[in-house]
Amino acid sequence: EEIPHTTKFPSFIEFAIHSLGCDVLGHLQQACNAKYTSARIIQELLQVMADQVQHQHEGLLARSTYFGLQCDETTDITTTKQLVLLTRLITESGEVNTRYAGMIPVPDGKADTISAAILAWIQR
Repeated sequence: EEIPHTTKFPSFIEFAIHSLGCDVLGHLQQACNAKYTSARIIQELLQVMADQVQHQHEGLLARSTYFGLQCDETTDITTTKQLVLLTRLITESGEVNTRYAGMIPVPDGKADTISAAILAWIQR
């Protein structure tokens, strides 16, 4: 049986609380009249989490003397082309850390387009 992804929002909240350490989301379940599991709320929560992860990643990059950039162009099922970026860096404690850095929409997979997108990402 296939269940639309919109029915999975309550389990996403549970997963975030118990597996991701987002204890603060437990407060959302206190109210009897609101459970905060609508598509809009979940999208907002995901954006807040993504912004936090991005902020932490930018901090790691800023403190790292050197970093490597891995990228791959991909085309999804809707034929949208995107550039996937990963960084590899050495943390202050000396551990090697590979992190997802983002996805950049690109109009095509040409080398000039990809290199321009990478340069724009590095310069921001």
